[in-house]
Amino acid sequence: MKKIIWLLFVVFSIFWISNVYAQDSIPSIKSTTSEGYKKYVDSINNVETFMPYFSESYHFKTKPQKTYIQLVKEDYQTSFFAKILIFLLVGLISIIFLFIIGIPAHKIYYDHFDKKAQKLRLEFLDELIRIIFDEEYSIDSLYFKKIINSRFKRKILTQEIIKLHSQFIGIYGYKLEKLFFDINLDTFTLKKVKSQFWYIRAKGFREVAEMGVNKALPYVENNLNQKNIILKVEARIAWTKLNPTQPVKYLEKESVTLTEWGKLHVFGFLLKQIVDIDPYLKLLDNKNTSVVIFGLQTVGLFKRFEYIERIGRFLASHDERICAAAIIALGNIDTEESSKVLIDNYDLQTPNNQTSIVQIVSERPCTGCLEFFAKIIEEGYINRSLNAVKGLLTMKDFGEAKLKELLDSNIENLEGLINQIKESNTE
Repeated sequence: MKKIIWLLFVVFSIFWISNVYAQDSIPSIKSTTSEGYKKYVDSINNVETFMPYFSESYHFKTKPQKTYIQLVKEDYQTSFFAKILIFLLVGLISIIFLFIIGIPAHKIYYDHFDKKAQKLRLEFLDELIRIIFDEEYSIDSLYFKKIINSRFKRKILTQEIIKLHSQFIGIYGYKLEKLFFDINLDTFTLKKVKSQFWYIRAKGFREVAEMGVNKALPYVENNLNQKNIILKVEARIAWTKLNPTQPVKYLEKESVTLTEWGKLHVFGFLLKQIVDIDPYLKLLDNKNTSVVIFGLQTVGLFKRFEYIERIGRFLASHDERICAAAIIALGNIDTEESSKVLIDNYDLQTPNNQTSIVQIVSERPCTGCLEFFAKIIEEGYINRSLNAVKGLLTMKDFGEAKLKELLDSNIENLEGLINQIKESNTE
């Protein structure tokens, strides 16, 4: 698109210059030194006739004719509009030409580089595999120096190292990290982190997080609360990796907000890394609601059984969102003890949270679940009753005996619910 605009600008400039030149080239009466021409002009001013300076054999006309200067002006105006028309036609033809020639040329250009990139990836991958697994293999400094000097090759090599490093841990990952620093790729990563363009910085933060470039920590800290959600998430993930002693320092401010999308990215990172979960447990004491929810989700994700009682205290919160997060955390811990805590706090919850509790408990029934499920079925809410029936059927003999007892009490639609659960289990 930039090329098309540039081409139109050049064509317009050419036509504008030609118009200026044409205007300057119109003969000026004052600059004319011909004596005959001066007499001709004087005759025009004195007698309104057609060509009065010439022989009297010319007939006079009653209607004044257009003068030479008027004819020149009309001719110039006519040529100006003609030039505009030509300019528009040339512009249209140029655009059509660029589309006809430019699109195939663009495709050929990128296909060429795609093939070249694929060839380089295979070459670099072969070299990196040797470095990882061949104990006797020594790094060829000249080979990597040539790669680093080429921007295109350096980009492909960096991508392959990052991709491989994300799949290896321990000694193999350490070898890739050592290579990354030995050939000075960290220098180019730091340049990305300092870039004025957010998408380049985001890519730099991802490389920093993966390869552990500690020099980038000050630049990462400056982007922890960016308005750009992608940049903010990448910076926080990098901070978590580079600063293991204070991985959630950015959550200390009460004004911080955490989106579900951002938390998913952080959770995905935490699951792949070996991190100390204790700093995340401190989030439970935070005054910020979104931070507390994040802390509850993290504790449940890492199944910290010793925190079941503490998580249970949040079920008495007046904030429905905090209660919901605590319910899900206990469900992720998935023990009989966590199920008992949920049952004990059932009556304190909103209808949506009560439905979540019944669903979670039905998947892992405990010894005190018989009466709880019977109570749910007697309430008569379809969704909760279905889960309660499912929970009783999971408890085998005790549950089936309880269902038979409930059937004898003529609870409406109970037999249909039982049949529905049994049919779904057989399918």
